[in-house]
Amino acid sequence: MKRAFIRALWGTPKTDFDADDGWIVPSRRRSKIDFHIDSILKNPYTQPFITYVFGQENYDHLKAQNVTNCVLLNKDPFIYDLQKEFWRHKLDILKYAMEKDGYDEIVYLDWDCVPIKPMDDQFWALLSKKREIQANLMAYRRTKCRWRGKIDVRKVSNGGFIYIRDNSIPQKLIDTWQALDEKFWDEVAISKFIDGLMGGWKGIESYLSDFEPNVCNLLKKSVFEKTSNDPYFIHYIQSGNNKERNRDGE
Repeated sequence: MKRAFIRALWGTPKTDFDADDGWIVPSRRRSKIDFHIDSILKNPYTQPFITYVFGQENYDHLKAQNVTNCVLLNKDPFIYDLQKEFWRHKLDILKYAMEKDGYDEIVYLDWDCVPIKPMDDQFWALLSKKREIQANLMAYRRTKCRWRGKIDVRKVSNGGFIYIRDNSIPQKLIDTWQALDEKFWDEVAISKFIDGLMGGWKGIESYLSDFEPNVCNLLKKSVFEKTSNDPYFIHYIQSGNNKERNRDGE
């Protein structure tokens, strides 16, 4: 079984480009990541990981920070419209890791998804007990899952911790993304794909049983009070109140 933890970097901290003028500010998002990269490198529980990168400058920047195992996918820092398709880059990364690099199991981690205890074989055993794709269910303030009608339309699969053990899934996520009317979020595509695996949305208890990872807790906005009493990871979701704890790996 070929397994990997993977992370990603795309975008640019530069402010002098057209895509920075819109409803989001990509340069601000990209600039904030450096703090989290530094925190992960200093965390005593960080496992070896592969970073898939868009942008030669991003690649060189990571190397200068001693992020050693990097794969440059494109010399440009982004290849999709940052205002309309920002998170599509992540789906390409999942596809490359499983199809090109041949991993049987991957865990994708945002930079603010932080390990809080030593890794052991139980981590992968726990993931194997549930379905072939798993992600924490998060409650958003805005409607995202419109295909559900009026039920649980704000409950979305968070993209900060994604487990996959079927190498056909990344392409299926891309196909799901392509069929969406609103393509900005990878999380919406993941949510709709998982709903399809369920045979239609079956409610939060069904999601908890099959698709909620028992190894990672969301710090805030989780649909569930707590997924695990002893998680391996906490996803801080860029919580400013917890930056120092994030940095120290406590």
